[in-house]
Amino acid sequence: MKESAALLWMVVMSGIVNGVGQVTMRWGGRDAKIPFSFRNFGSWADSSKWWILGLILTWVSGVLWAVLLRNVRLGIAFPLFAGTSYFLTIVGAFLVLSERPSTTQLIGMLLVMGGIALIMTPK
Repeated sequence: MKESAALLWMVVMSGIVNGVGQVTMRWGGRDAKIPFSFRNFGSWADSSKWWILGLILTWVSGVLWAVLLRNVRLGIAFPLFAGTSYFLTIVGAFLVLSERPSTTQLIGMLLVMGGIALIMTPK
């Protein structure tokens, strides 16, 4: 099976949506107006609209991922999805949440992006 460029880019888009969803959930959970507990989960979720949006984005990414797995080899799809999601989660945490990545994380991000570039390169 040879994956088309369109399918590979859809896998990357799924990773992007997942990364944005992860950052959005973290942002929403951090800024919730009331403390989290299972007893007041409904009120907590209602006070954190960003968390709900992040959950929806992550769910959409999962559905897209499940559809794509029918047409893209797992050995190609998973590194693209996970690498893109990992990269954007760290970048989003830096830009949106003011978290500072370590030197090791920065080196890892560069290596991950290099791997993604290799996977995306036509053979």
